[in-house]
Amino acid sequence: MLGEISIIMAAFCWALGASLYKKAIRDMNPLKFNLFRSISVIIFAFLILLLLGKWRLLFELDLVSLALIGVASLLVLVAGDTFYFVGLRSIGVAKTVPIAYSYSIEKAVDQGSKVGFSKVGVLACLGASICWACGIVLYKIILVKNDPFILAAVRILFLFPTLGILLAVPLRKKSPSIQWTKSRIFLVFLSGLIGLGIGDTLLCFGLDSTNTNIAAPLSSITPIFSAIIAMLYLREAVTKKVFVGTLLVSAGTMFLLM
Repeated sequence: MLGEISIIMAAFCWALGASLYKKAIRDMNPLKFNLFRSISVIIFAFLILLLLGKWRLLFELDLVSLALIGVASLLVLVAGDTFYFVGLRSIGVAKTVPIAYSYSIEKAVDQGSKVGFSKVGVLACLGASICWACGIVLYKIILVKNDPFILAAVRILFLFPTLGILLAVPLRKKSPSIQWTKSRIFLVFLSGLIGLGIGDTLLCFGLDSTNTNIAAPLSSITPIFSAIIAMLYLREAVTKKVFVGTLLVSAGTMFLLM
């Protein structure tokens, strides 16, 4: 029961995080945003290890587990989350989250272009969903032998340097200068803490405590939370069609995976 509750709480954290991401990212490079939001996550993850007395487990990780965590981190946090931020910036929270929880690439792109969605935004959301799906399977394999809080902390160690290297590569197009206000810095750190720090730690704990075929349907309620929060917090215009579609995505995912 505790595992199921953790997954539902994680779904709410991801939904709230999505709206915070959207408000904070604006004109920022998605890779750069991913890097900065991970600062608060690193502090949170290792503070949890310290409070729970699990530091010693870091030194018990074998090379195979480290390699799997590295691959999963690249899929979920570097590729998947960066695609997700592109989607949020392009087409908004209420549309991004349901698309990112579906897997029909050809239909989504075709229908998205017909109703005026950015093709880049739709493709980015679908890329995120594929990366997340592969990464979560690896997470479950890793958790067979490792503590969920260790997984939550160590994967961030792969994220930070990888993003730093990617951002160091010179690009032809120079990114516009970013206005760093106190409220924006707070939003960047808070969004990372809630969406990636607390949300994904709850996911790791939930996956360790329950079966994947139970965790997946429960996490599919994220789009419903996201649509409601986007309406209340971001004042996004969520049409009846989008809201019904969101319900259908969540219900369909639960139906298929139960």
